[in-house]
Amino acid sequence: MTDKNKNNSLIILILLLFGTISMYFGQVMTYASPLWFLNIGDILFSFPNFILQSLFFINIALRYKKTDFKHLYLLGVLFGLYEAWITKVVFNGYSSDVFWGKIGGIAIFETLTLVFFFHPVFSFILPIMIVEIYAYTMSKDINTILPNHIKYFEKDSLKTVILFLFVVLWPSAVLGVILGTQILSAVIAIMANWLIILILISIINRKSIDNKTKLSIYDLKLSDRNFKILTVLLVIYYLIGLFLNKASLLPNIALPYIIVFTIYGLTIYAFHRSNYVYRNVTKANKEYYDLNMIKYYLIAMIILPVMLSGILILSSLIYLTINFLMIAYGSLYYLKSIIEAFKE
Repeated sequence: MTDKNKNNSLIILILLLFGTISMYFGQVMTYASPLWFLNIGDILFSFPNFILQSLFFINIALRYKKTDFKHLYLLGVLFGLYEAWITKVVFNGYSSDVFWGKIGGIAIFETLTLVFFFHPVFSFILPIMIVEIYAYTMSKDINTILPNHIKYFEKDSLKTVILFLFVVLWPSAVLGVILGTQILSAVIAIMANWLIILILISIINRKSIDNKTKLSIYDLKLSDRNFKILTVLLVIYYLIGLFLNKASLLPNIALPYIIVFTIYGLTIYAFHRSNYVYRNVTKANKEYYDLNMIKYYLIAMIILPVMLSGILILSSLIYLTINFLMIAYGSLYYLKSIIEAFKE
């Protein structure tokens, strides 16, 4: 539970940190909004999207006590569907040249990549894990981590190693393909964004020490009143994005809307229907990862993009291979989650 001794300014900073990390993984790593904090459009439009959505869906997870990977993934799919209403990418692709074409008015490649893998994992689950690592680093109390996530922080966890390599390799390849010899600008953007994150962490550290409190992932849970305010703000944001951002790109036939609302319906049903299996797997004498992982991540994100930018064939191969793996895993995992829900 949230520590009652935490003052409002500390809670706001923790929420801001979570949203900033979501913005980083969701927009900066793909060079969509690399220096968003210097762009008034990104500050007023892109950043609110990530902070409002990430906070809304983590609060749904905490309120329903469904915080295992499957349920967070399903909430992440709902998160990713903003690409239909806000950016219209689900309907139109990244540009007029849709990569795999459309089926039923839906851009196949972009939808499979963004909705069923990228946003659930990068924009939602990874920021949660970063906050958990940070909370554990500060308190050394494993109870600051969600119970089903503890296994991912064990130092002998192969899943964590694979996830780390994936989080480093894929964006490095993306940046190498997109920027080529201009890769230095991406490295500067990554470092600048992490400077903001680390400044927020430093301020939170000082305030938490002054208040004699310890951080926890449960600090992200809002009061009923604040959750209602958040929900209203998110609805307003969606309406603004729907009608004021490229509204002319919305489909003029019914089928694409039917498909998108079907995804909504199936995802919400699966989240509601499927059971949460509590697994507290804390083991004696186990060592867990802490915030030092960020140091290795930043070193890798300086070296790898620069290396891959000079080897276009290799960066393209890594990019395409991981993209297909993302599509395959995301699609199969989503179908598995839906089928399991109907069987329960």
